[in-house]
Amino acid sequence: MNINEIEMLKAENQQMIEEGFDAVQSQVFGNILIILFAIFVMLASTMNVDAQSGTTGNLTWSIEDGTITISGTGVMPDYYYGGSPWYTFRTSIRRIIINDGVTRIGDYAFMDCSSLTEVTIPNSVTSIGNWSFNNCRSLTAVTIPNSVTSIGTYAFYYCSSLTEITIPNSVTSISAYTFSYCSSLTEVTIPNSITSIGRQAFYNCSKLTSIINYAATPQVISDVFKFVPRSTRVHVLAGSVAAYKAHSVWGKFDVKQL
Repeated sequence: MNINEIEMLKAENQQMIEEGFDAVQSQVFGNILIILFAIFVMLASTMNVDAQSGTTGNLTWSIEDGTITISGTGVMPDYYYGGSPWYTFRTSIRRIIINDGVTRIGDYAFMDCSSLTEVTIPNSVTSIGNWSFNNCRSLTAVTIPNSVTSIGTYAFYYCSSLTEITIPNSVTSISAYTFSYCSSLTEVTIPNSITSIGRQAFYNCSKLTSIINYAATPQVISDVFKFVPRSTRVHVLAGSVAAYKAHSVWGKFDVKQL
């Protein structure tokens, strides 16, 4: 074997060593990347990317174990569709606690909270905003305190599991579409303070069987009860039966004395 052949063998061996080192180095680097990615995934699984507490106007909010708590003094801001700071968590919210001191529930505040079953509204609240509980399809009952004087349009629209609602005597009117598509609603209590009911306020409340109306004079209404069964019984004061039976809309139902 001559010198040239020896040099060629040395060069080939050196190349093989370098290629082997590069392969090992590449494999080690790849393994490091895999380990780093696994660590990142584990850390991400234990962290909440979105904050579950914060401030909104002068109020604070926090979410824990499916319960959102709103605290502070003053009005809750009005939001646009999907604009509330807790909207990201809407499907996991099962309970709402609004603490005393909050005076208004903002527009679109709890819209699309599809797992919501329970709401606590304190006596400090005087106004429930438009679309505030729209599409809360699991909500079965809500108690509106006597402090509330206004309930916005579409406020309980499509609360399809809501079975019963009592409107407090502090409210003077029921806005348009407020309880539309509450398809499980069976009973409604209307106080004598209600002088007007907006269009389609009870649209498609197809399971409604009882309306208790304490107003001595029938409210002026038109298409409020569209797609409500004509067999629905309307209970009114003893001296008001004749007036309700003679009414163009109320008279279509089964009017009875309380």
